[in-house]
Amino acid sequence: MKFLKKQVISLGVVAIISAAIGGSVVYFLEKQQTDPQLAKVNHVYQQIQDNYYDKVNRKTLAQGAIKGMLDSLDDPYTTLLDGEQKTALNDKLSNQIVGIGAVVSILDNQVTIVEQPKKGTPAAQAGLQKGDIIEKVDEKPVKDLSIDEVVSQIKGKENTVVHLQLKRGQQVFQKAITRKAVHLSAVKSQIDANNPQIAFIHIDTFGVQTSRDLQDEIKTLRKQHVKAFILDLRQNGGGLLDEGEKVASMFLKNGQTIVKFAEKNQVTQVDKANAKLDHGFKVAEPVVVLVDGQTASAAELVAAALKESAHIPIIGQKTFGKGTVQLVSSLDEDSEIKLSTQKWLTPKGNWVHKKGLLPDILVALPTAQQLNTFNNQLNNQEPLSSKEQQEICDLFAFLGIKIDSKDFDASYIQALKKIQTEEKLPVSGKLDQETLEKINSLIFSKYLQEDLSYQKALTQLKEELKNDTN
Repeated sequence: MKFLKKQVISLGVVAIISAAIGGSVVYFLEKQQTDPQLAKVNHVYQQIQDNYYDKVNRKTLAQGAIKGMLDSLDDPYTTLLDGEQKTALNDKLSNQIVGIGAVVSILDNQVTIVEQPKKGTPAAQAGLQKGDIIEKVDEKPVKDLSIDEVVSQIKGKENTVVHLQLKRGQQVFQKAITRKAVHLSAVKSQIDANNPQIAFIHIDTFGVQTSRDLQDEIKTLRKQHVKAFILDLRQNGGGLLDEGEKVASMFLKNGQTIVKFAEKNQVTQVDKANAKLDHGFKVAEPVVVLVDGQTASAAELVAAALKESAHIPIIGQKTFGKGTVQLVSSLDEDSEIKLSTQKWLTPKGNWVHKKGLLPDILVALPTAQQLNTFNNQLNNQEPLSSKEQQEICDLFAFLGIKIDSKDFDASYIQALKKIQTEEKLPVSGKLDQETLEKINSLIFSKYLQEDLSYQKALTQLKEELKNDTN
């Protein structure tokens, strides 16, 4: 999901907003004389203002008009962002939050710090450690809260204080920690335990500074004598296009095409690898890229550039298929619009939109359709079709549980009971919310444990390194 932050909006929308919140109406009146469609909008606005039987909020009217225009485009990526939506988008793209810099998760029903806090973060300065259990936030127990609710309580305004009660071993202690803006690197790496010359690098989004974080990570790995990289773009939904281009440029020779842009079906711009993008930092080591069905937008752009221009092998599943560029424009302090303005094309001129990018080596996994069919059963009272039954059989087979398609109903109930028993859930043979979440978790965990894409990437890189030494 690419966004270019600019403080501009179309003149027509400016006019509507100005009139709606009491600004200059003169320009709007001049504009409507040459734009009859805009005049209609103004006429309806005035009719509501003058004649509606109840009180009318001008800002609400304006927001409704804007939302209606954007919705009429029937484009899921063109939308009005306000309140929490705007904040969430900006937080994601900035790779920054205001908090304490502790990565937490729920382990054994306890909110636990799962990574050692990075040096310089409030959590590190307060002496928090990996494995510490958070029992209370501002004197309120967190035991029955979701992880999102706990994180929301820990985050807050910069320079405010959050009070935590923690447990380390048998010791219970209190910490008052001042919240600060904390940079969250989107890049994580790990050297393969059995192949120390190969490192796995995962990028979870393309936000501000992602390219710099990747360079820093690679520099660190090189110092540890790593000679090849697995670049993991799975579950990466995209982000800032310019950061995607900077990352792609590192793996391409200067002058090779990264991406093309098109408007009204005409290519208007071709961006190529150059030192301005990557600051002269190049990755010449052997590389393999991993993708899946959630690799989207800027992440697809990077994968396509590496595949088509650098001929770097891509392994995994067909990508999501989002080939449009969004411009994010500020309306006021509380809202923004995200508007699709261009198509982006691969170096060979292909448009991945709604089609996705095919990997060079396809690794079969439970499909999105299988997962959707299964997940939709939670509140579905309709009988399953034979196709849907087979999709669920295949899904359970991935977990090593056989469902007899000839006796589907009874076998499916037994399969659910088996999982409920093994996972210490209430045994009902019915698909309730808790069982659904557990099965999804088991699927994801098994995928991570076996990770066939990763294993294929390892095999390929080991062969390349072997050939390089011969």
